[in-house]
Amino acid sequence: MTLLFNKVIKVPKLTAKQTTERRQKVWFLMLQGNNQQQMADILHVSHVTIYYDIKFLTAKSKQYIFDLAKGTHILQYQRAVESAGLILTKCWEVFNSKDPQINYFHKMAALKLALLANESMANFVMNGSTVLGINRIVEKANRLNLLSQNEPLTETEQINNYINSNSNNNNSA
Repeated sequence: MTLLFNKVIKVPKLTAKQTTERRQKVWFLMLQGNNQQQMADILHVSHVTIYYDIKFLTAKSKQYIFDLAKGTHILQYQRAVESAGLILTKCWEVFNSKDPQINYFHKMAALKLALLANESMANFVMNGSTVLGINRIVEKANRLNLLSQNEPLTETEQINNYINSNSNNNNSA
């Protein structure tokens, strides 16, 4: 209930499904570059609602990153590599097609997309093996108590160290 000009206005309670749908719209609008006020205007809700939705989405994103750091990134890498493989299969189907509606330009576009898919797969594989290698080294060091001299790093510190080391490697390349 809300009090407005000495009148009680009953605000209907949204279902979980309606809240989830609104948050999905907020996410999409954020990806399009809309600010909070624009999102509130588009969705016909208050800017406070948008603020809490963004707060919720931020927490969910943090949890996603922490989950990746804990090991689900391995599944994500596999999915990305296999998706790129499926794209490659389709590209070669288009390129080798005898369908008269698929012309030279379609075939060249398929080759370009195949090149991009191959580059993506190479990047996924290289990054994935690096992360897995680092995880194995850390696990062995933990078993040998080599890292126990100092306080263990929090997950956030581990993620920040990983991000910083990648940034430093990219800047020196």
